[in-house]
Amino acid sequence: MLGPIQGFRDGVEVDLGGPTQRRLLASLVAQPKQVVSVTTLLGHLWGDDPPPSGPASIQSYVSRLRRSLGPDGIETIAPGYRLGGDLEIDSVRFLEIAGSLPDEPARRLEAIETALGLWHGPPFEDFDHVDYASHRLVEVKHHLEEEKASLLADRGEYAAAVGVLQTVTGAEPLRESAWVALGLTLARAGRQAEAVRVMDRYRSNLSEIGLEPGPAFVDAEAKVFEATLSPAPSARLPLPKMGTSFVGREPEVADLTRLLRSGRLVTVVGPGGMGKTRLAIEVASRWSDAEVVMVRLESLREEDEVASSALRSLGGETRGDPAESVVAQLTRMGRTLLVLDNVEHIIESTASLVTAILTSTEAQLLVTSREPLNIPGEMVLSLGPLEPASAIELFRDRALAIDPAFEASSATLDMLCEELDYMPLAIEMAAARSKALSPDEILTRLSRRYGLLDKPLRGGAERHRSLDALVEWSYDLLAPGAQRVFERLSVVTGHFDVDLATALGGFGQVTPEEVPATLAGLVERSLVQRTGPGAFRLLPVLKSFAGERLASAGDEEETRSIHARWFARLAGDIGDGLCTPEETMWIERANAAVDDVTSALAWSAQTGDLDSAQLILEGLFDWFYHRQPPSLFTWGDQVLSLAGDHDVRAVASAWAALTHLKRGDVVQAMEVAKLGTTVEGPAARFAWFVVGEVARHQHRQEEAVDAYRKQLVRASAHGDRIGVIDAMAGETLALASGGAFDRAVDIARDLEKLAADVGAPSYRAYADYALAEAIVLDQPEKSAELLKESVEQAASVNNHFIQAMAKTSAVTVLAQIGDQRDAIRALKEACDLWERMGMPAHQWTIVQQVAAIMAERGDKRVAGILLAASRRGGSRPFGAAQRQWSEATAAIESDPNWPEWSAEGERLDLREAVYLARSAMAG
Repeated sequence: MLGPIQGFRDGVEVDLGGPTQRRLLASLVAQPKQVVSVTTLLGHLWGDDPPPSGPASIQSYVSRLRRSLGPDGIETIAPGYRLGGDLEIDSVRFLEIAGSLPDEPARRLEAIETALGLWHGPPFEDFDHVDYASHRLVEVKHHLEEEKASLLADRGEYAAAVGVLQTVTGAEPLRESAWVALGLTLARAGRQAEAVRVMDRYRSNLSEIGLEPGPAFVDAEAKVFEATLSPAPSARLPLPKMGTSFVGREPEVADLTRLLRSGRLVTVVGPGGMGKTRLAIEVASRWSDAEVVMVRLESLREEDEVASSALRSLGGETRGDPAESVVAQLTRMGRTLLVLDNVEHIIESTASLVTAILTSTEAQLLVTSREPLNIPGEMVLSLGPLEPASAIELFRDRALAIDPAFEASSATLDMLCEELDYMPLAIEMAAARSKALSPDEILTRLSRRYGLLDKPLRGGAERHRSLDALVEWSYDLLAPGAQRVFERLSVVTGHFDVDLATALGGFGQVTPEEVPATLAGLVERSLVQRTGPGAFRLLPVLKSFAGERLASAGDEEETRSIHARWFARLAGDIGDGLCTPEETMWIERANAAVDDVTSALAWSAQTGDLDSAQLILEGLFDWFYHRQPPSLFTWGDQVLSLAGDHDVRAVASAWAALTHLKRGDVVQAMEVAKLGTTVEGPAARFAWFVVGEVARHQHRQEEAVDAYRKQLVRASAHGDRIGVIDAMAGETLALASGGAFDRAVDIARDLEKLAADVGAPSYRAYADYALAEAIVLDQPEKSAELLKESVEQAASVNNHFIQAMAKTSAVTVLAQIGDQRDAIRALKEACDLWERMGMPAHQWTIVQQVAAIMAERGDKRVAGILLAASRRGGSRPFGAAQRQWSEATAAIESDPNWPEWSAEGERLDLREAVYLARSAMAG
């Protein structure tokens, strides 16, 4: 209730119903140990005029709440209802802690911070009928905040105490006790002028409404003006004691120690949550070369407080200018390592102080920040995510501290830590849930974007208590223009360069000329990671935060449209680049961009930008055909369902049909492919190509040849050299399968010349494969050589599809020329490739080929078993292997033992059939 009303059961948020049902729940929570009568509830829900059905509605609301909170969540006790005793309520817990604070100062402060950490917003928000409960909670909260400030001031942490009191006075401008405490704390900190201004401001607040301050304020005011307050005792602050073990950063400890030994100023930079403070404390605790003093600066509000805070930590006294006093104190102390922690929000004054220290003392400085100081002599250690092994070790260490019985495999923890970007703070937050949730349950909730890491970790700095708070701290330090660029970069799924960042960020109040410098600033502030020369990315946790801000800023639609058009153009460039000798580079571009292109395609389809969708599908069609990435299988169906009469229908139907074909559904593939052949424009070339592919799989060779020729005409007219190669290769294979070898050879020779002119390894491999199939009967040895060359060319660009096709054909060709060992190797490698690509139909084709080979060798029984098993595959061999298979099939099926072999074969699954085929070939 301390913020927007939410309920959780077993760590998962539950539905608390609509406004009226929530209003009833608020009535019960406001009086958690009391029975609230039905009459009272009627008044709370409907005022003085409740409906006749009111009691029945209340009963219905209670019933629904019990389904969400558990059957014992609400008890029925005459004359009404009461909350169940097992419910954990944040407002109740808050009051319990506030009513039983320990006496010892450190433990008392810890308890207060735990209680305040339960708050996430105004209590009982939007429930004015229980204002009495809300007012009480707010009053207790402000009282605890004042006491927290007092305890902090007693420890000499004046900046933190002032920050707390400024928050209270901002919320309650007439709360006299808070103004008194603020004035006295400022005076104790030596900030006399500010203390006087604070007292004047409160008097002004009162005078506006005709009131005078009370005796306590008058007494405090006199003390401030008389400057009779004595400062807290001077004492150097020791390094903080850490409550958990140091895990996973030993290489960084060594690097940081080496830098400190070679220079006087080292700044550890990195995104929030990477463990900069923890690393600095660990290195400082091992430092034996000098006295170590640490200055915690995260609570400072003003730039001019840096030197004063440093002086207090050093145990010095202000004598004139605070910075000069720091220099004097360090000079007196001699060899000193001064640790300045978390300075990104006060970077200018920190840089000024550090420059003065370096110029006038011998002290060394270790600084932690989200950006460098950028001053002479600075050495920078960039801190990124943990290594996977260290991340697993950290999760296991923190989980075991909470639950000694914790168990999980390293594989599970690696997946979990990868989901958390290997970020130390995120890992610790997730591990903190190990008492209630298993690693698999945590992983499930993370992948479904439950707010698992939004719950606060107690006892840390305020901005470290949730990942949102952590990122918001950095975001709030940005200028508005930098915030806009940061938000817009969230639409990029993978890596980006300066040009893409400029296109996405340079509109509205940000000009394109401003983006490169802004991007550099985001990199310096660790909000954007530089991943290589000219390459950048956002960590997923930063991307998620920026995306939420983008949605609320009103720029999302324009930014995503720019992103979609950018990657549509890139898809077109990739399509052109694949038919060049630089094929490898363009494949790498395609692999790197696939997630962003997927996002661009989805946005284009969603917003009706079918021109961009068409450019994407056409540009990447052959990459899809040759690479078979399963993540792309749905693209065709996704666009086809929205295409209508747009020309994109042709390539979308071709894409969708190819997906059906690769899954072995040949009939459906043909139906879908023909949907695109009615398009009048040049895009129909894609649909006709796939019609040819499907017809060839159905061994309707004349139909396949006709389709490939229609593809060839359209591709030639459009200047699509890849389309021409695909059409010629397809026609060659169809003619060879149909026995027209002379015509197949003529086309294959022309294809070889065109592929050599194009220079792309994949298409040279495709041409070699087609020619090998065309000459296999007349020149089997030459065919085997061409298949070997095809495999080598395809392997040079990791084209597994052509590799697998060539190896599949090689099984029969090598067996035919008596190269038994290489035939067996080709069988194994081809099956492994088809399995890796998720294309079982082609593995069944190999089983059929082996059945024909075994029949030719006279082993009819094994041939019959393999033939029967392969019937479920839905396809048949091609080329010379087809003729051999057809002859073997006729011979086997006419054998009297065929029914017995068939029954045995039908019991084999694919893996068993492949194993039998390999064993038979080897035997």
